Amino acid sequence: MSTKQNKNHIYVGRHNKDLSVGYIGIGGMRRPYEGHNPAANEVLRTGEVWVTSEPFSSRRDAKMAESLLIRIAKWATESRPRLTNRAEVESSKLIIPALPYRQGVLRYDALSRALIVMITPESLGYRASPTGEADEIALTRRCNRWWGLAQAVRQRKEVQLLVAITARVKPTRVIGAWETHSVTEWWRERIVDNQGRELLTRKWANEPWNGPDPYCTASEKRDWVVAVKSTNSDQRGYKGLRFEWGGYSPQGIGWSKDLRT
Repeated sequence: MSTKQNKNHIYVGRHNKDLSVGYIGIGGMRRPYEGHNPAANEVLRTGEVWVTSEPFSSRRDAKMAESLLIRIAKWATESRPRLTNRAEVESSKLIIPALPYRQGVLRYDALSRALIVMITPESLGYRASPTGEADEIALTRRCNRWWGLAQAVRQRKEVQLLVAITARVKPTRVIGAWETHSVTEWWRERIVDNQGRELLTRKWANEPWNGPDPYCTASEKRDWVVAVKSTNSDQRGYKGLRFEWGGYSPQGIGWSKDLRT
């Protein structure tokens, strides 16, 4: 997937405490998480963020819409008006959550045979941002990143479900959930694009690479683990649910209770 993003989307962040509009801006779908002033960062990382599902045709159009939204938000905080077209607003497909959103809660205690990985909303080099700009393949690859799953392979954990949740963004939400192959069947894929070409090397996940890859430099290595049966990121209906740890505080990756012993 191309990392180029259209920068004419409008995004809106709400204060987590009183649900009022706290910030309105223009940019790509991952722009809300790429850094603002401290006050804006607080709003965008602790409250819900919504973004237009399609970009405006021009920067000028986006600026006009942004100006109007800012004025409406200002009026709303002054007079608290009731929306007369609430049903239309709720059913609109013109704006979507910046990150997956669904009513309801997934509690840690409800998971079994699960490996939990925490994903930041930023794009990391060639790894796609898990915002609405990522298609299913790009999202699955981001959440199957090898460094996060090596421990399961080494310890032969009987994982049946990979759950990805947001990191450093509140409230914590499920980005996706994938049913997995048996851990003994996981494999790694290395994709190299060193001289305008793409090469693919596969090995079982528990096999070493036996030295450096001769086709790429360290900065160009793209090493993935393939653990899941499908790129469908909503196989259990968990995607977008608010996630609650219930007191468990893992470092790096998390395991469901039955896999922690």
